[in-house]
Amino acid sequence: MSPRSHSASDANRLAHAALLAALAWVIASFLVQELYSLDAWWHIAIGRDILDHRSIPRVDRYTVLGLGLPYHDSHWLFQLLLGVFHRAFGLLGAQWVQIGLWGGTFALTYRAARRWAEAPTSAALTFLAAMACVERFLPRPEAITVLMVAAFYLVLADRERPLRFRIAILFALQLIWVNSHGLFAIGPGMVGAYAVEAVWAGVRSKARDWKPALATLGAVLLATLVTPYGGGAWAYAALILTEASAPGIVSGLGEMSPTFGANARSSPAFWFFAALVALLAGSAIHALARRRPLPLARSIIVAAMFVAALMGRRNIVLFAAVAVPFLAEAIGPMLDRLGRRTAPCVALALAMLAWSWMPLSGRFYLDLELPTRAGFGVTQSFFPHGLPNFLERIDFDGNVLNSNTLGGFVIYHRYPQNLPLTDGRWEVYGPERIEFVLASTRTPGEWRDAVRAHDLRGILLAHTSPEAEALLPDLARDANWRLVYLDQAASFWMPGTTPATIRARDPRAALDALPPRFEDAVILAAFYDRIGEPALQVAALERALAFGWRPQRLLEQLGPLQLGLKDYAGAEATYRSLLALDSQNASALNELAFLAYVRGDLDEALSLVQEALRLDADNSKYRNNLDRLRAALAAADPEVPTH
Repeated sequence: MSPRSHSASDANRLAHAALLAALAWVIASFLVQELYSLDAWWHIAIGRDILDHRSIPRVDRYTVLGLGLPYHDSHWLFQLLLGVFHRAFGLLGAQWVQIGLWGGTFALTYRAARRWAEAPTSAALTFLAAMACVERFLPRPEAITVLMVAAFYLVLADRERPLRFRIAILFALQLIWVNSHGLFAIGPGMVGAYAVEAVWAGVRSKARDWKPALATLGAVLLATLVTPYGGGAWAYAALILTEASAPGIVSGLGEMSPTFGANARSSPAFWFFAALVALLAGSAIHALARRRPLPLARSIIVAAMFVAALMGRRNIVLFAAVAVPFLAEAIGPMLDRLGRRTAPCVALALAMLAWSWMPLSGRFYLDLELPTRAGFGVTQSFFPHGLPNFLERIDFDGNVLNSNTLGGFVIYHRYPQNLPLTDGRWEVYGPERIEFVLASTRTPGEWRDAVRAHDLRGILLAHTSPEAEALLPDLARDANWRLVYLDQAASFWMPGTTPATIRARDPRAALDALPPRFEDAVILAAFYDRIGEPALQVAALERALAFGWRPQRLLEQLGPLQLGLKDYAGAEATYRSLLALDSQNASALNELAFLAYVRGDLDEALSLVQEALRLDADNSKYRNNLDRLRAALAAADPEVPTH
């Protein structure tokens, strides 16, 4: 080999190493993020409770609505894992669990891809899959499911190790899975795909060698029965698989929104998912053109995961975990030819490093309106972090009507002294109780029924929650309740009979204590809107504007408020700023016409409203304003024509 060849080979090795390092870096940049998961709180709290009692809960003891009801804790092993790490590392432990589970998933998908493709191809495909999953980088039990899907795919595709070894591994994995998440039924489904392949091959060849596949399926099915609930785990799995049909609850969650809907398409993760789908379609067309059959079992698995992904955007992760090795098998040799060249590897590594700027800068989270940033710890936004100390200081005794999103937060900080009415575990309560709580906490005026029925002593409302939208207007006008705690995330209210030593809180004070983040000001503005304080809402929106993020949306909210407060100078400045951002904004032109009219400048008002009509000729409001202005001009100067 010539020195030139040695040099090229060394350059390739360096490029491949750089690509793998960039892959690890970009995945880590998204994985290491502040904790913001709503469910993590109650998962950790129940994990701690399992450690303290050394038993798995059989009845609910964590919420007022579910108190004493039978509780099938399908997540107990995952919660125990969180509890152990929390005991060792505090809330940082939940982040370590998240990083470990998701990092392990991508390590397995990469390793599975390496069975069929070289390192650059495997790294590129793993990058696409990881970025398609970034919305689900949370310390939740579904991370166990995605990890197990990747592990099952790898083990099932391995025909080099002895059958008994593979069966033992799958049995152990299924045992963990069935005790960690309700979607454990995917495991037998994946093994069943191989059983179908074996039966089909046996029918075609008449060899009928089905025993290995059936033995594997039997072992995995047996593992699903090894739970504290025995076969009851399957009944719970059926509930989870059908929960998307629950009206107004699960089906209304953003994570269950249509995979190809407008909401999903606004996320970068969707486009990485779309790239995987496009490659999958291309591989199928390529196989058909070459008349090369795709592996039946793995094709069934990938097709099933794709169908699952179509049922809700949160299921994209299931498809991503199996798409990587399948694509490596289907089109790996084609992509490998490109990956053997240095330039494409270096370009992809640089693209990965550039993409990592999105989470590290915070841009990714601001775009998706997620209240978190890259780094360790818990987000300073979204949760009322000062509330636990406040409740401790006033020696609060009693249970809480709460926004469902904050139920886990209350359990984590106050169990067993105080219980929330609900948390995120809707399947615990049953349809009748759910209907009651939805009616009483999301219908104006009816929240008092829940307070009386359950003797609730406080009301905790996240500013942007449905419960706050319904309750805050009532609470702000009700002399029998007073605001005693307020921060950028939530408000806490207590009855008027509360001792006078617990003073009412001035809503203005929260503005001075705002953390330095855009979303905190926006969330607090929602609170002021709902308690009917437009001047404070204006102040919060102006604070948000100072960050320079999404100014057009903020200005569009600010202008009408200033008009309502008769702050005409402020409103004019707002609408001129809006027009500077969007010169075709007909609404801003119309409002500026009104403000010119208020100043007595009828000529400018006429010019502005005519421009608004040029942009939106069918707008009846603008046309009526034009008619009024012409009438005003005619009255002021009879010589001025009116048309």
